[in-house]
Amino acid sequence: MYRLILLLIIIPSVSLSQNTLGTQSQGIDFDNYSFGSIDQFDDRDKSVKGSPYLFEELNDIVVITDANDTILFEKSNFNLSTMNLEFKKDDGMHYFSSKYFNTFFNNSFFKKRYIIKKFSSFEEEQVSGLFQILNENANYSLLKHYKIKIKESNYNAVLDHGDKNDKILINEDNYLLHDFQLIPIDRSKRKFSKYFSRKNEILSYIRDNKLSFKDMDDLSELTNFLNEREFEINL
Repeated sequence: MYRLILLLIIIPSVSLSQNTLGTQSQGIDFDNYSFGSIDQFDDRDKSVKGSPYLFEELNDIVVITDANDTILFEKSNFNLSTMNLEFKKDDGMHYFSSKYFNTFFNNSFFKKRYIIKKFSSFEEEQVSGLFQILNENANYSLLKHYKIKIKESNYNAVLDHGDKNDKILINEDNYLLHDFQLIPIDRSKRKFSKYFSRKNEILSYIRDNKLSFKDMDDLSELTNFLNEREFEINL
């Protein structure tokens, strides 16, 4: 069983000058935005293993706000649990709320909500959160979706067996984006091909070129193939 948790204690209303954020922040009216401070960078229960952060290390991250301001946050990371950008300064950790931005890190990451239409049914499923652009084309683009979950402990006290700790998991799912709709890329290549016209042609290309759905280069090659041949969606 999985459940979502919030991992950080946040205190709002912290004012920061543009000089604390980076050289690309010059000329921005920071009164239009609100910031906050964080008691501790990692304040989660010690019985929980794993990390909610997108990157393994702190990075310099460029944010494009909804007001089209460009802000450089030095020594920062993205928290997939709170969906906020967190950055380190001399006086501690601070956060910048993602309600002010949808794109960051050279425009390759963005927040969005999409609709998935399941094949051969009228059911729809919403997928929202953080996406990364892996291969962008006119008709089909390859996206990676990041989602955080908690895997609960499976420890059995009677048998003294299993893991006593809950684990933070970052799930990564790949999708094709076409006309604001997401096409899931799962392990079944035959199931994937059914989303398109001329499905046999797609299956043949996958098999002839020995493409793996676990390999990002192979998925990028498949995305280019779909764009070049202009396959239509079969929903």
